[in-house]
Amino acid sequence: MLKINLLPIRQLEKRIKARNEMIAAAIVFITVLVFLGFAVVLLKNQVGALDKENKRLAREIKKYDAVLAEVKSLEEEKKLFQTKIRIIDRLEGESLRTVHIVDDVAKFLDSNRMWLTTLDQKDASLTLEGFALDNQTVAQFMDELKKSPYIVSVDLTESALKEYAEKDLKLFKMRGKITDPRASKESVEEETTN
Repeated sequence: MLKINLLPIRQLEKRIKARNEMIAAAIVFITVLVFLGFAVVLLKNQVGALDKENKRLAREIKKYDAVLAEVKSLEEEKKLFQTKIRIIDRLEGESLRTVHIVDDVAKFLDSNRMWLTTLDQKDASLTLEGFALDNQTVAQFMDELKKSPYIVSVDLTESALKEYAEKDLKLFKMRGKITDPRASKESVEEETTN
């Protein structure tokens, strides 16, 4: 007996080929989905780790913000102390200059022939007032004052005859300019070192 295949072979082969292609496409699609799933999970883990690191760094920054604020406060205090130290140094220098000036005035003053009633120092200005027995004593005192390294110049601003304790005495007023020779030396030294 003869068997006749009524189904065309080519159609069967096409169907099998199409079915195999569909299965292969499904396998590739499923494989891609699995890889994408792994990638998503991996990226979520990385994002979670980065979030944790970000939060840790934010906490650390907050911790350092307090330290930074303290450092700024200390820097402001340092500037304040430096300003105070400069003021103290300047006052100390001025007071030392005043001591030298008073010492020089006392050293050059002939206490047997004259006395001072006023000694006033303001910045770079010196004012002296007093009484002397004669003009020569006043002139000699002025010449002696000019020898002081702290007194730059001395000018007689007033001289008059005045009765004091029933004696005629010379009332005198002098003005002078003062300087600090130590400051001049320091500025010269600074210029030579620079």
